[in-house]
Amino acid sequence: MKKLNAANLKRLLLHLPPAVLLLAAVCVPVFIALTPEPARAMSGSGTAEDPYIIMDVNDLQDMSLDSTACYALGANINAVETKEWNWDCHGEFDCYYEGFDPIGTFTGSLDGRGYTISNLYINRPAANTIGLFSDTDNATITNVGLVNPDITGQYRVGGIVGYINDAGTTLTSITDSYVSGGTISGQAYTGGMAGYIASTDNASSPVIYCSWTDTDVIALYDENGYGGFGGMIGHISEACIRECYATGNITGDGIADLTARFGGFVGYLYGTIYDCYAMGNVSIDYTVEGGDRRADSGGFCGHHASGFSIYNSYSTGSVTVTDPGDPCYTGGFCSFNLMATISNCFWDMETSGMTESSGATGLSSANMKLESTYETAEWDLESVWCMPSPGCNDGYPILQYNMPGETCVCMAQPPLNLMAVPVSGTSISLSWYNPNTSEDWPDLMAILRSRTGTFPADPPSGSDSTLVYYASAGGTGTHTATHNNLTPGTTYFYRVWFYDPDSGFYTSYSEDFATTFAGIASATTEEPSQWFQEPSCLSYYNTPLWPAMNYAITTYEWPEGYFCMTVSLLLISIVCLLAYGIAAVGTQGSVKSIAVPFILGAGLIGYGGTAMTLFPLGLALVSFFILGGVGVFIWTRA
Repeated sequence: MKKLNAANLKRLLLHLPPAVLLLAAVCVPVFIALTPEPARAMSGSGTAEDPYIIMDVNDLQDMSLDSTACYALGANINAVETKEWNWDCHGEFDCYYEGFDPIGTFTGSLDGRGYTISNLYINRPAANTIGLFSDTDNATITNVGLVNPDITGQYRVGGIVGYINDAGTTLTSITDSYVSGGTISGQAYTGGMAGYIASTDNASSPVIYCSWTDTDVIALYDENGYGGFGGMIGHISEACIRECYATGNITGDGIADLTARFGGFVGYLYGTIYDCYAMGNVSIDYTVEGGDRRADSGGFCGHHASGFSIYNSYSTGSVTVTDPGDPCYTGGFCSFNLMATISNCFWDMETSGMTESSGATGLSSANMKLESTYETAEWDLESVWCMPSPGCNDGYPILQYNMPGETCVCMAQPPLNLMAVPVSGTSISLSWYNPNTSEDWPDLMAILRSRTGTFPADPPSGSDSTLVYYASAGGTGTHTATHNNLTPGTTYFYRVWFYDPDSGFYTSYSEDFATTFAGIASATTEEPSQWFQEPSCLSYYNTPLWPAMNYAITTYEWPEGYFCMTVSLLLISIVCLLAYGIAAVGTQGSVKSIAVPFILGAGLIGYGGTAMTLFPLGLALVSFFILGGVGVFIWTRA
């Protein structure tokens, strides 16, 4: 049940018959006077440590009762009922619902806590400073998501706030917030997030930081239309914006007799922007009346005033202006740059349809999607920017900061060195290297898939293939999987994906690996030789030859084979050596021996190659066999 407050009572009275309204005229002041202050009905005390908790749209409206307090959302707010709030007439035949009443001159704080405000309706085409907040001064707004708004005003119109008017040294701050879907419409100074910002250009304290919009901005200009229109902000006067983006479209259709500026990100810029991008299309059908009137339109900004800068930013949207005035400026990135700085910025000449711009560098779509483009421009690809995961942001760079409501993720480094080795007649072992650390990608998953034909050029999921392996990607290092039940003679193609379950994106994938499976023939079992039994080297005491005179000291297995050392005491050792060689030749390997005889303290070294070359070892071996000594034998696998 709705709380009884002034706004609800007004709506109720406007729906009543005239006779009842006459009676209500007497009673309204009494009812209003008896209405408790709704803000006090919220939980919390309105301080930073204990903010008022907003649970429904009525609580949201009641922020107007104390615009200095601290608030936080306690649930997702569906404001669809505001479409039938505040019926009012502005002439004999001009009556309509005005919707939500913007919260005026807000100096407090609102923490959205990850919740959203959806379907907010404001229809006040003759009023200025229109938005969720009409205007702010030293306000703090964070983690607020405004979804599918329908907001209309005249001048200074925005989704979150119409007019940021910071009078002091402490600035309004909008961080980790977004406006998604819906439309924002105005006759001047209109933007997806904020209409007009008048603040202080402080790079260390940006007014808007790590926020985004994809709402459409509509210029409702007529004979009074002018000012700036932008996907993020309509007009910036001495303020700083960092790490934000706008992807909504900017459109206008009408007649204006004053100058207007249109940009995918900002219409009129008299401030500084770092690390931002715009992807919305700018489409203006604008007939100009009068003398020096024009429509300046650019993919990122419409008009950039002197003394301020744009750094490390880009735009991709199309720019179309019909029936322009004279003069009229258009540009792929910025249409009019009045001796301002535009540094390391780019625009896509193909998608914008523009080959010229007032500042920035025009590139092909392919070059706009190359990481090397931004490495050369010395963008911060370690902590600010990254290339996106496959299928995300159409391949253009994205901001690394994980903003609320964000769906794109950075591309993990792809799996490397995918290879395969048969391990049986029907199985193959595959391995690959993960260059990503578990600290950077704690939830990353590895997916290995196989096909008997080539993979499509860019299948993010490879869903038309056989799943071989799905598990945690683990940390940096080599990882393995086994593919069973293979058919010899068949060619198999393999690809490894890295998948981020939090975003639902396949972040990267390996180069394809193809192999024709041959399998491994089953090994036959043979009786071991009486002279040589793997994995031990020859142990003379296991032979029928004078065991007390010849015996092994040690045996050591190494990757290529086996190593053993023996002691020979009598002439019979030559018989043992011959027997050892004969036995070794019977294996699928080779034997090398090094004999170190001891003759009066002098060392003579004899070397034999394979077992069959043991006979011509020469005098050194003969002396060794006669006098005894130490023999070292190495058996290597085939």
